[in-house]
Amino acid sequence: MSMADEDSYGRASDPAGKTNLPGIFLIVTGIVNGLFAVWVLYAGTNLTRDVQDLKDPEKRKEAQEALEKEMAKHPDDERKQLEQMGWTPERIVGFMEKLPGGFFAYGGLVLVASLFVVLAGIRMMQHGSYGLAIFGSILALIPCVTSPCCILGIPFGIWSLVVLMSPEVKTTFR
Repeated sequence: MSMADEDSYGRASDPAGKTNLPGIFLIVTGIVNGLFAVWVLYAGTNLTRDVQDLKDPEKRKEAQEALEKEMAKHPDDERKQLEQMGWTPERIVGFMEKLPGGFFAYGGLVLVASLFVVLAGIRMMQHGSYGLAIFGSILALIPCVTSPCCILGIPFGIWSLVVLMSPEVKTTFR
């Protein structure tokens, strides 16, 4: 880009050039989200291995007894409150068995969303698919989907949407 293609603030004056930087930041956000998703999936596999021990009745009983000992360290009113809410050692162990499924579901959701965000950033830079660029920008805004990257996703998603909503930028998309 030459100096003639920039305004007095150093911004791209060509509508096609205005999508490059937000597209790059969408790609970066998607990649960081994807790495987080892989970590969540990895943690889920480790948790699955740990939970396999609970299928053995003897180890399940040991886990329940360990929880009972841990709960005994807390004041009586706290223990009674937990029991009133239904959180007995048996129920907690049962909950632990279901936990890996949540890791896999969440990790899978974040991984798919991050792929869409990366693809949206690429298509935004290529001026290829306006709808996908909008969709990826909105996905980047959702904190539950962008996980720890909401720090990146929210400002870059807003920036991408502002750029994409510009009438002169809309005309550059095929």
